[in-house]
Amino acid sequence: MGLAESTYYADPKVSRKERDKAEADIRGKIEQIRVEFPRTGYRMLLAHLKGAGVKIGERKLRRILTKFGLQFQYKKRFVATTDSNHPHEIHPNLIEELAVTGVNQVYTADITYSTPSRSGPAGCRKERTSMNGMRMSTKGGYRHSTALCYERARAEAAVTDRALVR
Repeated sequence: MGLAESTYYADPKVSRKERDKAEADIRGKIEQIRVEFPRTGYRMLLAHLKGAGVKIGERKLRRILTKFGLQFQYKKRFVATTDSNHPHEIHPNLIEELAVTGVNQVYTADITYSTPSRSGPAGCRKERTSMNGMRMSTKGGYRHSTALCYERARAEAAVTDRALVR
């Protein structure tokens, strides 16, 4: 006959129509649970479904949630990182009306500092520089000398009357 012996002994798979019907039933039960508990994740859904006598595993539940778009979407918290209402001088934009026509006409640099920590002052670990829209990132502005980094951080802390947390 030309078939492998395993083909004869293989269990018949569930037809696509039956599988889709079973998934639709599970979807209906998920939606019923979500009416009562709108923020329920897959673990709690799995517990509710198993409590209701539905034979389902984690992988299948997650696949059904993804397939029907039923995964709970958490809202990201907005964190304001810029304080525009500060008492410091705001410098004018000197290149606002400048027509950039070539390379190396405009340079920008940004150094990001945060509070010192046990692993070292963050200013020693983060330094970003960009030139003409090209981003260059260097990890560790003073990476060759940790002692120099701490020395500079202590000097800066002394000037601003802030204690270095060690």
